[in-house]
Amino acid sequence: MTYSLLPLPYETTALAPAISERTLTIHHGKHHAAYLAKLTTLVSGSDLDGLSIPEIIVRTAKAAARKSIFNNAAQAWNHQFFWESMAKPGTTTPSAAMKKALDASFGSVDAFGAALVDAGQALFNSPALLGGQAAKAGLNCASCHVNGRDNAHFLLSGVSDQPGTADVTNSFFSAARGNGRFDPVIIPDLAVPGNVSRDPAAGALEPFIRMLIVEEFSGREPTAAMLAALGAYIRAIQLCPGDGTRFVAHGLSDQLSLVNAALTGAADMAERGEAQTARALIAAARHQLGLVSERYAGPALAPERAQLLGASRALQRLGDQPITKTVFADAARRWHNDFDAKLAKRLLKQEPQSLYNSRNLGFVALQRDNR
Repeated sequence: MTYSLLPLPYETTALAPAISERTLTIHHGKHHAAYLAKLTTLVSGSDLDGLSIPEIIVRTAKAAARKSIFNNAAQAWNHQFFWESMAKPGTTTPSAAMKKALDASFGSVDAFGAALVDAGQALFNSPALLGGQAAKAGLNCASCHVNGRDNAHFLLSGVSDQPGTADVTNSFFSAARGNGRFDPVIIPDLAVPGNVSRDPAAGALEPFIRMLIVEEFSGREPTAAMLAALGAYIRAIQLCPGDGTRFVAHGLSDQLSLVNAALTGAADMAERGEAQTARALIAAARHQLGLVSERYAGPALAPERAQLLGASRALQRLGDQPITKTVFADAARRWHNDFDAKLAKRLLKQEPQSLYNSRNLGFVALQRDNR
């Protein structure tokens, strides 16, 4: 029996630029074909001749004398599985089973997409995403891009020459990217298309985000799930409607919505087996709790700060434990439900006494830099 190479389920150009035509041609037309040809030669005339490739794999998996047959059969099967796991962008819809699972967990396929955007926003607002000095300083992507836009007030000594600028090749962020020059640039508005295509079919945005995290900020290697969430969030950023007003009052509800997004995302990622991403989202939630605590200043709000600290420590313990799909997800949801039912309500009730209320600020000083 001859084991023949099946055609790809799409054109060799269909996955570019994520997977180039040359890469597909080499790995499908040469490597995959070679495994099939070798397998045909090895099993010809034997008791395995005529069996399907999965059957050959099962029969030879533990047979040391047939290791070469097993290796070629397994490689052939792996390649075919890989090709069939991908599709031309925009040509697929969730299977019935996948749609049922998404509907059960999120309510609908669209709601799943919204949840991914929310998780991306939570990560975007977390210093844990970045590394090096930026993370130690409490900076996150939203420090430069408020609500995904720009930040005309960002000013960091040694990094900015005027408000709204940053030298992204400064060694403060990354020794690898530091160029020894002070050349700050205007922080771009992410609602305005830039040089990197956001078309999902182009496959350019996620690699670019990964480069920024790892190379520009010395961050930990992000998971594919983290990049997918961040990409979904950035693609969702749009220009404001109406008169173009971009700046609105910042309140407790903004922080609480990020806590909600982070905890919902952490439970979802845990159920998908994404332990690193789940931990990153727990860290994102804890960061927001810390920001809330800063706004609940003064002796009168000490009980709220103590409860915020306790809630944060509970999340830390949750993130430190081994992440098993159901156990972690259930624990994250219990924390979330308890937080919403008790502490969140108390914080909202006390918000008028907090520094979210600008009338509680003793003075507003004009600040030229932050030294």
